[in-house]
Amino acid sequence: MQDNQNMLEQNPNWQNKLKIIRLSADDLIQLIFERINTKKWKLIKHYRLLKRQNVGIKKMRL
Repeated sequence: MQDNQNMLEQNPNWQNKLKIIRLSADDLIQLIFERINTKKWKLIKHYRLLKRQNVGIKKMRL
């Protein structure tokens, strides 16, 4: 992920042309937010897989 973050930082003209997403299967939302904030992955779109009978994906709001 860090390579992807670096790529987006080094190429600001890609901002509206390319989106990199991260899917997390972690159950603990707090751990997800800590990792995102510690790593400073602010340009990557983050989503969390929901572990329910009807599997879904939820966008995370930072």
